[in-house]
Amino acid sequence: MTLKEWMQEQQLSQQKLAEMLGVTQPTIARWVNTIQFPDPINIIKIRTVTGGKVTADSLVDQWVS
Repeated sequence: MTLKEWMQEQQLSQQKLAEMLGVTQPTIARWVNTIQFPDPINIIKIRTVTGGKVTADSLVDQWVS
């Protein structure tokens, strides 16, 4: 599952997810739009916040597809 799909499923805005992860909304936008890849610490935070639905593998898959 991509980060964008998970956000839609949870009906979360980029701003709300940014607050949950301790980053800015533009950072979330860059991740969702595959402009910037999350650093390892944020990959762990994403996996935790999403309950394991968005993993490092799914983030990488989003970049190569």
